[in-house]
Amino acid sequence: KKIRTKNIPTTVNMKLYYISLYFNLFAAAASSIVEATTPKMLRGDSGGSSLDSSDGADSSRDNARERELTDMAILLYNEQQNKNNKSGQPKWDNCSRLKHIAVSDNATEIWGVTKEGDEDNVCGPWRNEVEQQYHPYMYFNDRLKQMSISGNGKHLWGVNFDDRIFFMHVDWDAGRKYFKEFSGGGGQSLLKQVSVTDDGDVWGVNANDHIYFKSASDDNNGFTQVGTDTTMLKQISVSSNGVHVWGVNENDNIYFWNGHKFERFGPGSLKQVEVTNDGDVWGVNKNDEIFFGKAGVGYGLTLVGTNDTLLSQISVSGDGKQVWGVNKDGMVFKFKGIFDDSPFKGKIL
Repeated sequence: KKIRTKNIPTTVNMKLYYISLYFNLFAAAASSIVEATTPKMLRGDSGGSSLDSSDGADSSRDNARERELTDMAILLYNEQQNKNNKSGQPKWDNCSRLKHIAVSDNATEIWGVTKEGDEDNVCGPWRNEVEQQYHPYMYFNDRLKQMSISGNGKHLWGVNFDDRIFFMHVDWDAGRKYFKEFSGGGGQSLLKQVSVTDDGDVWGVNANDHIYFKSASDDNNGFTQVGTDTTMLKQISVSSNGVHVWGVNENDNIYFWNGHKFERFGPGSLKQVEVTNDGDVWGVNKNDEIFFGKAGVGYGLTLVGTNDTLLSQISVSGDGKQVWGVNKDGMVFKFKGIFDDSPFKGKIL
């Protein structure tokens, strides 16, 4: 699909067109900033949820315009904040401390959920690891408690505090992206955690720890339950290629999908697990200690680093080359690629 080019000016008038567009957006954005206090705007307090619903037609043109201006106001404010930042690396208020992080292959996109009270604003994406630059060019004034991005970066799904499901939607007519609620298609429409593949297939678990799956090819259908009511996981992870599915239950017991059912993996216990395309497994336990298991090597998990190397949540790219995490204080860390006593290095986003 392509963004429509109707009414786009000719090359001769292009410069004047963009100059006029910039000043119009700037004026509207500045007005938004004046009318609202900065903390309120950054927290996303707008009198209600700003997550778009997929019920019925898309948002009206006026609502879309209002959303664009809100995003622009936040963007301009943070750009102003960064003018005096000598490091050249953007520092975004409320985005420096995260409670949850999600990373794609090559860290081309890094998304996070803020650790500022219970607001759970979405920050991202930061780009990119290849150029050693982290530039969060977009701040979504939305509330999600957990997100999953595919290894190729093409699919981004998440859930909010009410377990409503959202995905990143591209509005080609408006040339913009936003989180849109998944209506459910008559099936399961509430999940507390999700994981997405490169093809757009989604696995998830609900409040009762029941497991659900949705194929990307079933656009009009909802999630269907996997297994029975006795097959329960509190957290699940699918590799970006869709081959491997792992999870943990309420007792932190570890399970993997053997092609027919979920089978217990042992020994060891984890509160959260991540699996790569090769079947390598990363995870953290209830004490925030980090563990790793190489696919096909032995039968167990190995402690990574020392007892001082702690993460409360971890995210691994599909290719397994990017391993990021956050600790209980919201600090962000990245795996250095070496299994020594201090394998994770703090990162400033």
